[in-house]
Amino acid sequence: MAGAIALDAAEAAFDRARELGHDPQPGLARVRLAQGRVSAAASALRPTLTAGGGSAFYRANVLATQVEIALKSGDHDAARVAVQELAGIAASLPSTALRAMAANASGRLLLADGDPAAALRELRAAVQLWRDVDLGYDAAQARTWIGVAMGRLGDVEGGTLELEAGLRELARLGAVDEHLAATLVSEGAEPPGGLTARECDVLALVARGMTNRQVAEELVVSEHTVARHLSNIYTKLGVSSRTAATAYAFEHNLGRASRRLVNPDHARAAEWLVRPMRPGRSGA
Repeated sequence: MAGAIALDAAEAAFDRARELGHDPQPGLARVRLAQGRVSAAASALRPTLTAGGGSAFYRANVLATQVEIALKSGDHDAARVAVQELAGIAASLPSTALRAMAANASGRLLLADGDPAAALRELRAAVQLWRDVDLGYDAAQARTWIGVAMGRLGDVEGGTLELEAGLRELARLGAVDEHLAATLVSEGAEPPGGLTARECDVLALVARGMTNRQVAEELVVSEHTVARHLSNIYTKLGVSSRTAATAYAFEHNLGRASRRLVNPDHARAAEWLVRPMRPGRSGA
């Protein structure tokens, strides 16, 4: 409840900023991500992303948000374009914060691309850089992704400890609602039935009763792509209907989320953490 209230307050603040003639992005897009509205987040950010302009730090924040949206949408090519531009900005200015943002974005993309070892190096570098400029929130968030990378490399115990340490720090900073803990290290384990992570996403949404069109809108992909994923899911699971696939999803704890919980004390998993609004936050 507290998280929902905070998001409502943030949304109202960004709406007020728009009324006063200020661009509410990328903050509003991050709110949409935290609400699970990926398509809305992409649509909200698109005009600002394509328009360009603004300071280097502002552009870097827009690009970092684009990376998150693109990865959530499964569009690695779009994420890669944003990561490359962000790296260029970081290389052009003597800013520790920009270097941290670039390393973090690179690590996230490498993790999504299936290279956890390289991702781990980038994410650890990002954590150190964030700490150098005393940005504890960003360092803690990066630690949760370090936990995911460690889990994918087979160190599930160490990854769990790292992820939960990051979550505790985020909670201390008031940045994570207790009912929305991002327990992501389970991504390091093999999904049930030989499914890919994206197939788990599709199956979870189907199990919630969504049509192919609704799934496509949620994941920002085409209906054809959803149909192809479903065909692969049916083949892998040895089923022939949505009903049977849904039954499998709930049997394997995929009906409410496409990732299994690592810590049963956490109520649910959430991949996207909204960046808190903090006065004077412009980089270092």
